[in-house]
This record gives sequence, C-alpha cells and structure tokens, in this order.
Amino acid sequence: MAFQYGMLMQLSMLLVLLLAATNAVAAATTRTSAREGGADDGKAGGLMAKPNCIAKCGNIEIPYPFGIGQGCYFGPRFEITCNGSNPRLMETVMLVTNISLEEGELQIRQLVNRDCYDALGNPIGEDQSRGGLSLIPPYTISGVKNWFFAVGCDTYALFVGRRGSQSYTTGTGCISVCKNNPTQYEHSFDKNESCSGIGCCKTNIPPLLNNLTLKVASYNNHTEVHDFNPCGFAFIVKMGHFKFSETSFQDLKKTYRLPLVLDWQIGEESCQNARQNKETFACKGNSTCHDKPSGYICRCKDGYQGNPYLEDSCRGTSLSLFVLLELARIPGSEKRTPRNFTEEEVKEATKEKVGEGGYGIVYKGLLDKKPVAIKKSKFSPPITRPVTATEPFVNELIVLSQINHKNVVRLVGCCFETRTPILVYEFIALGTLYDHIHRRNKKGLSLAKRLKIAAEAADALTYLHDSISPPIIHGDVKTTNILVDENYTAKVSDFGASRLVPEDENQISTLVQGTQGYLDPQYLQSNTFTDKSDVYSFGVVLAELLTSRKAVSLEKPEEERNLANAFVFKVESSLWDEILDQELVEGHLKTAELAADLAKRCLRVKGEERPPMKEVAAELQGLVRTMEQHPSGGEANISPPPKDTGNLVGSSASSASLVDIRGDGDGGDGADSSIIQITPLGDGR
Repeated sequence: MAFQYGMLMQLSMLLVLLLAATNAVAAATTRTSAREGGADDGKAGGLMAKPNCIAKCGNIEIPYPFGIGQGCYFGPRFEITCNGSNPRLMETVMLVTNISLEEGELQIRQLVNRDCYDALGNPIGEDQSRGGLSLIPPYTISGVKNWFFAVGCDTYALFVGRRGSQSYTTGTGCISVCKNNPTQYEHSFDKNESCSGIGCCKTNIPPLLNNLTLKVASYNNHTEVHDFNPCGFAFIVKMGHFKFSETSFQDLKKTYRLPLVLDWQIGEESCQNARQNKETFACKGNSTCHDKPSGYICRCKDGYQGNPYLEDSCRGTSLSLFVLLELARIPGSEKRTPRNFTEEEVKEATKEKVGEGGYGIVYKGLLDKKPVAIKKSKFSPPITRPVTATEPFVNELIVLSQINHKNVVRLVGCCFETRTPILVYEFIALGTLYDHIHRRNKKGLSLAKRLKIAAEAADALTYLHDSISPPIIHGDVKTTNILVDENYTAKVSDFGASRLVPEDENQISTLVQGTQGYLDPQYLQSNTFTDKSDVYSFGVVLAELLTSRKAVSLEKPEEERNLANAFVFKVESSLWDEILDQELVEGHLKTAELAADLAKRCLRVKGEERPPMKEVAAELQGLVRTMEQHPSGGEANISPPPKDTGNLVGSSASSASLVDIRGDGDGGDGADSSIIQITPLGDGR
C-alpha cells in the first residue's frame, strides 16, 4: 500500500523531534557532568537524588524530594534514615522498599498481625493480635492499591481507620472459618481460590486514611483446628502480593511483614495555588503539575524521563517510544513497525563484526534468540553540532519505515539511546551479490540465478520509484548493496543515501555522493539525482553480472578500468567474447546478448534516454522466463531489440565520460557499509 505524502512528512517531523530531544539530552548531560565533576560514588549521577546527596540505601533508590542527610530532602517529612541497607521513613519503624515519583506512592513493609493459641486454647507468644499504622501528612494509605485480609479457620478481624477526625469501620469485620473437614486445608488453600470466607476473607479499604487499627481474634481459640491452624492472621497488603491459593498456614506463620502502599503528595495546595509561589513550587524544568485530593505531585512532560523535582533532570529520551507508536498508527504499518531496543540489549547482542564501510560498521548478533545484523555509525556528531534528519543513519530509518517489499531489506528494530540511531535487521547468511560475483566460486551463481537476482532487484527499485508516494531514489545501487538469501532471492539494502522526492518534483539536488564506478555521469555535472540515476547504477550492476568484472579495476589498462565505459563500447561493437564471461554464458549466448543490450541502454549518458526502471524489470523478467523454459541451453528464437543509436558512454568521446570520483563505498574491494545481511518478514508488497 502506498503511503501518502503527508503521512511521510509527519513521520519525518516526528524523527526530527526525536533528534531535537536527543540533542537536548546531550547538552543537559554535558552541563550536568561539568557541574557534578563526573563523580560516580553513589551520588546522584543520574539526577534522581539531589546533587551531592546519597542516591541509594542498600539497593533502594532514594529520589528527591526524598533524601538522606541534611539538605537532601524537600522537607522534614521526606527524610529517609539509612541504617545499613534498611531505609526507614523519617525515624519510624516503617521500612521503605520503593518510592514512585510518577504515581506519588511509597511502598513499605508492614507487620502481619497474628493471634495464636496452644492445644488447650491458651494464648501463646507475644500479643500481636493488635497493630496499626499512624501516619501524618503528606501520607495516606492507598485505597486502590491495597487489600485487607483475614486468614484462618477460626478467625475474625476488625479494621478501624481514620481520616482526620472521621472514623471508619468495616462493621463486624472480616470473618474466616473452615466448616468442613479441616484436613483439606493442611497444606494450601488451592480449593478456595476466591478468598470468600472459607479459610480466607478480604475486603477493600476506604481511601485517604491516615490512621488505622487492626485486631484479629478467634471464636473458639482455634481449639477445633489447632493441629494444623493454631493462628489467625490479619493484614493490609499491596494488591497482587498475597495469593490465597498459593500460601499455606505454615508459610504465613513464618511471614512477619508484607508490602503496603502509601500515597504521598507535595504540600496541601492545588497546582493552581502552588504555582503562585515560584520559590516553593516543587515542579521543575520540563515537568507538569497534577492535583491529588489534598495536594499535588509533579511528572515529567510526555516524551521526557527523569526527576520532575530537580532542574535539568526531565530529558527527552523516551520520545523513541512515542515515535514508534506514531509509526504504528500509519495505515498498513502494523506488521512493519520497528521494535525499540535499549542500548544495553544491543550491546549484549553485538558479537561478530561482518562488514565496514564509509558510514558504519555491521555486526552479527542475537536478539530474542534470533540472528540479526546490527548497524552502528562509525562517527557521532560532536556535542556542539545537533544530529539532524540528513544523517545517513537517521535518513535510512526514515526511508526504510516507508518500504514494504519482498526484495527490500526489512528494518526490525532500532535504538535511540545513542547519539545516532543503531539500526537492527534480520540476518541473511549468504551475504552480498559482490561476494558471489567476485570473491566466491562464481560457478555457484549461474546465468539463470544472476538474471533472477537482477530481475528481483529491478522490481524492488521499480517499487521505490513508482509504487510509493512520494517516490524514493535509492542513490547508491551497487552489488555490495544487494544481498542474497539462502534461496538466492535479492534484497536491496543500505538506504543511507536515499532520498524522498517531493510531490511536485522529479529530481533532487545533493552533494556528490555514491560509489566510484556506479555514479551517474549526468549527476556528476549537475549534482542532481533522479530515478534515472538509479537506472544507470543498476546498468553497472547488470554489467558486473554478465562479465564477472568489478565496476572499477585499477589493475587493468586505463581504457578498461571503468567497467561501464568498456562494457558499452564492446557491446556496441558486438565484441561479445571480449566482454561477456564466456564460461557463464555458454549455451545461453542470445539471452546474454539481450541482457547486455539492456544494460547498455541503462548506461546512456543522458538520463532521459535511459529506460524507466519498470521497463528494465519487465525485460529481465522475460529473460528469466526464457531461462526457465530452456534450462539446458536450447534458446528460443528471440529477436533482439532495434540497434541502439543513442548517445552512449564510450561510444564516441568515451574519455570525457570516464568516472573517477571516490565515494564512501568501494566499488573495488567490496568493503562497504552496506554489508547488512537481512531476511525480510512478510511476503512482499
């Protein structure tokens, strides 16, 4: 399905926003490092704790407005005391296990109340049947994140809570009994998963309570069930952290604390009122204020991550997820949206270097237990210069996000946590077409296979030129940018030099780029790319396939060094035995001559005289069918096209058309950034 121009521009703008955010992060990081001196001693290197304050107690992070030590917290009620590895809220016995800035929550470990008896029904142990929790602002017990439980076969529990001067009670409390044969509950409660009163009872608690009292007791002092259940239990616990069906009485008897969630807020004012005093207003930098029932909390703006209570902490790194979500909303993209990988995931997956070129290095690795190719930029713009959408890796991401074709490599993921994106592709084991022509045993790549690969690559380029709105000019077509999978299927790759063509234009201007031996001579004169520039480069690829020669061979005589020049001259002169790979074309000479004539027409000096890519693809597909119908060499009686009299490279003043511009790729030794080995998903267009 062709994408509309507006949608593509929207995508480009999203990526530009992402880059702007990344630049802001880099600048903020530079400022932070300079201010903090780059210390890494448990202080707030990540700007979650206040600068020069302890960031952790044990393995529990302590983000500001909470803090350890004088001057490190927002106010005295946000103080955390750290005794060894056990953080406590202020100087109370409440053990802190997690602090959430996003939700305004604090998780603590609260005692389990128990009521235990001996076989005669006498109370045993310390009296732990009563307990409670007394809180002061800004803390209240979460009414939506906790449950109140009573557990036992002869148990009832009372719950009393207070909100300011108002008291709440659950009435008769929560009753838990086992009326049937109690031995069925000896090991677990798997027959009573609902916690509906048989062995277990649970209920909600009212919101905004700052004081509670629990009492657990027994009707018959557990005398009838003592052999397996001498105790009753009552507790408030965070939802999801106690499962009745998975816990035995014995397990619960050994459990002394369970997690409980508290709500907290800043002050006792609404956001509107708090903003009036800029000195005391807690929300800093790229943050927003959110009202809570009796105060407010701060959050980083959408697309930012960090600590909203500290200057320069909310940074835009999470825009990568936003961009991917927006990609997912574009019609037809459901199966193509790239996954967002973390830098750590990519680092762990990067194992073996498989290629290197002008812009990037490619590694083979494993992600999600699948082989992938990971393409990393060789260069990162200096911190003083912003990353822009024209960077090759960013450009490739924009372009590949628009493409869905069976003969084009598929981007399966990317990482935005680095200065320039890291691109991740699925891996293709057989490598580049260049390798198959020039480095491996060329007998393994017959003329039939070569024409099939050429036809598929031409079909992919036709798709780029004619089936997408706006069209895409590849800009660097060459044998190192065409990959071959295990079925010898062509996969066009490396879109770092590609460009989207605006709707009202058929050409784009750009600085000289590309690869020696493949560059359109008309482009060298005008710095203007058109779809016919891709046709010229493809003509060189087709010439390579038919001759088994490199695009540029410096060891040959000067007139033979540039394949395009030599090829056109000798085809025009019908010197077939001097230019075609005779071993390759044996038995299929007429088919090879027709393919050579097509390549010659692609190599015309004037772009308007070259055939469009769709005609090139159609002719190659016809030749492939001919090869399939006559695999042993008995060729059909095919008439060649009329003799070409166009202005050809090398046909007259060939020296004026010689191309000797060094590009970022190789054209000679095959070492190129496009050695990305990928298996695309889906079945094509």
